[in-house]
Amino acid sequence: MLLVLLTYVALSYSGTITLVFGFINGLIQDFATQASLIGILAMSKTIAAYLLYFLVNYKKIWTRKLKLSWIYGTYFFHFFIYSYFYLRDKEIGILIAIDTILIHSILSFSIFILLQKLIGKSRTI
Repeated sequence: MLLVLLTYVALSYSGTITLVFGFINGLIQDFATQASLIGILAMSKTIAAYLLYFLVNYKKIWTRKLKLSWIYGTYFFHFFIYSYFYLRDKEIGILIAIDTILIHSILSFSIFILLQKLIGKSRTI
């Protein structure tokens, strides 16, 4: 849900606000959920914030499908970074890790699409 909020911030505000929001959001999530990997979510949310804000530069050029693909790819990359550092020392199969990344990405993207439909015709995409 926080990644979806970050998407709306990235598409509505300036790049500096988006990056600071992503970093602080990730750092708070780091302190709240894990002590052993402090900074991983801050880093991945900041990268996601940059990639999502990058979309603003091409808002009028890219088609809606391409923009939605970019958002999904950003979600996937965010969860890939987190999963890489979180699961690298664990005895878990690569297929389970990829499944986890796909499920999280699809769930976040579905929430984003649902909120777009509920809010009305999107002015952000």
